[in-house]
Formats: sequence, structure tokens, C-alpha cells
Amino acid sequence: MLQARDRQAIQERFTRLVQPVTLTLFIQPESGLYIPGRQPTTSRETRQLLEEVVSLSDLLSLQVVDVTTDPAAAEAAQVIGVPTLILRGPEDGRVRMLGLPAGYEFATLIETILAVSSGETGIAGEVVAALDQLPEPIDIQVFVTPT
Repeated sequence: MLQARDRQAIQERFTRLVQPVTLTLFIQPESGLYIPGRQPTTSRETRQLLEEVVSLSDLLSLQVVDVTTDPAAAEAAQVIGVPTLILRGPEDGRVRMLGLPAGYEFATLIETILAVSSGETGIAGEVVAALDQLPEPIDIQVFVTPT
């Protein structure tokens, strides 16, 4: 899926990886049948793209979970749709991405991998200090779309 020049550019970006990042992809294999009322997934394309991305650095690994054969893992990860990608690095926490990370979202995927690897959020220090004062952990959601 990636062109040779894109692979090279991504490999150059990945020289900035600091710590390992595990990408866990939750998929549902496509049956090839059209089922009215059910949208086809992009699980196959997402898996292929992520396999190419993780092949560009030894600090990246990909785990694939089929939600039809391991529903307990999907429930534990709070998967609400497929494909769902969860990125984990050395720091506490995780980043979840829904859908095929292609087009504009592909750049977001690469930057997120770099951020997870470094443990740096890019959030201003005063915001981090305010969040540290909260009495209990919270989930922060960021929605990315070109529209």
C-alpha cells in the first residue's frame, strides 16, 4: 500500500522512536457477502497498512485480535467498532483510533506512534499540572477529521 518514497520518509521519521510501541488491531474478517444493514469493514486494508508500517522499525509490533473469535478481548478493550487500533507505549495510558488510518488520518497515525514512543503528549505544562490535580483519572478524547 505504501510507495517506496513514502516508506523511506516514514523510516526516516521512525529514527526518532524512543521506546517500543505495540499496536493492537481489532478486526472482523469480511465474509465477502453483502449483509443488508451492515456496513463492510476496512479490517483487511487496515491490517495490510499496519503490517507495512510496523515493518519499518524494530521498535514497533502489531497484534491482531479477531473480535469474532475473541469477544472477551474486544469487550475488555471496550471496542465499539472495527477496525479499532490501540497504541501502547512505555507510559501509562493508551491511544485508540477508529477506522482505516488512511488519507489525512495516516499522518496522524505516524505522529501518534512517535508521541506514544516518546511519552510526550505535546500538552502545555500548565494543562498537565491542572489535570494532575483532578481527584480521579479521566479519559481525554480527541477527534481528528479534515472536515
